[in-house]
Amino acid sequence: MKKSFAVAIALFASAAVWAQMNPRGTASLEGAKVTIDYGRPSAKGRDVFSMIQPGSYWRMGADNATKLKTEVPLLFGGSRVEKGEYTLVGQFASPEEFQLIIARGMSENEPTDVAARVKGEISKGQDHVEEMTIAIEGKPADAAIVLSWAGSRIRMPFKIAS
Repeated sequence: MKKSFAVAIALFASAAVWAQMNPRGTASLEGAKVTIDYGRPSAKGRDVFSMIQPGSYWRMGADNATKLKTEVPLLFGGSRVEKGEYTLVGQFASPEEFQLIIARGMSENEPTDVAARVKGEISKGQDHVEEMTIAIEGKPADAAIVLSWAGSRIRMPFKIAS
């Protein structure tokens, strides 16, 4: 009995340490039931976006893939994304060109069943953000997913579909 209690305490402590080392974040749009769940990697003094190979896919977070859950249809540019759960994937064509890919899943590091592709608006020279942050800003008619990390900010506009 004492041994199993000690093992349980050790597992709980390990889980708590892991959660602190690999924090998760959520972002949501009030009243529209749109949420993003993602891991929060740290920059650790690196120029993080220069480390991403142009053309390659990035799952936009630490550990598990970044997930978008929406209970309402969304419009990203001219693409309609129906309610459901999606994987968010980033792709840099160059250090100045970013594309958000909204897909049903991933296969061998490539998005599958792509619902939308959205050009990201990159701003450099922002305040330093050590742990990557994803937020949903704005109102349902004029919203954006905003990724901030190190000295960059990427804004990807969308709105609630009617």
